[in-house]
Amino acid sequence: MEILEKAHKYLGVTINMRRDFIIQARKSADNGLSFVGQIVTVSGIIAGFGFTAIKDIEGKDFFILGELFLFLNICLGLYFIKKFWYEDFEIFKADIKEMHNIADILKDGLEKKDEEKAKSGIAKLEAFAQQERNVTKLFKLLPTLMIALILISSILILLSI
Repeated sequence: MEILEKAHKYLGVTINMRRDFIIQARKSADNGLSFVGQIVTVSGIIAGFGFTAIKDIEGKDFFILGELFLFLNICLGLYFIKKFWYEDFEIFKADIKEMHNIADILKDGLEKKDEEKAKSGIAKLEAFAQQERNVTKLFKLLPTLMIALILISSILILLSI
């Protein structure tokens, strides 16, 4: 009977986790995408300012290289936004689906008073809770890379004056 009580408690946890995870996943994705979007905007502004001063440029090679880095930065950011938004968001949907499946196992175990099924649901929930979230390494690295490209571009453009 102790297993069934634990399963009942965990069922409530899965329902709350699923709701909270959906909210957190959406908030996290939106914040990350917004930040990348801001970096893309800054890159565009810097690139635009560079072209307004083109008549004063002495070192055209540095200027062109700096502008190319900014253009690369913009393309990288836009590609990432597209990739994450349309493709990698499946990761969050898979996690939400997994929580739904665990909740179904726990419900079934409780309804049938099946301790083995309840144990299975509890074990799956505990394993799920301990796994590392599926955030791509690029998502963690991209903002740093983009900021570095802005700095390199700015230095190259300054050297061209």
